[in-house]
Amino acid sequence: MLYTYYQSFSKVLLFARRKVPFTFKELLNEMEKSKIIGLVNGMMIIPGVVAEGDELFDLSAFTDDKLEEFGESSQKKFAKISEREGPFKDRFLSMFDEMIDSHVFDD
Repeated sequence: MLYTYYQSFSKVLLFARRKVPFTFKELLNEMEKSKIIGLVNGMMIIPGVVAEGDELFDLSAFTDDKLEEFGESSQKKFAKISEREGPFKDRFLSMFDEMIDSHVFDD
């Protein structure tokens, strides 16, 4: 899929008479270096994307004086999301599968 993206990206630039700024190998290397950032972002974003109704995270409650309360509420909501069947488990766990396959946790 990444190669398909790179081909499409390169074609657009070539049609615009622009030089492709990096090789496919450079893109692969950059993706490899950025996996931890992607994992952390995914851990924060996916629960919010698949949340429904009262599972939604209320960021307006995220203040210095209510930090502990916000943390407890977020943990309960995360637990509720992770207990139900649906896209969360597949999406969330597949991130960790990818990191294991890529040996990110070996370091």
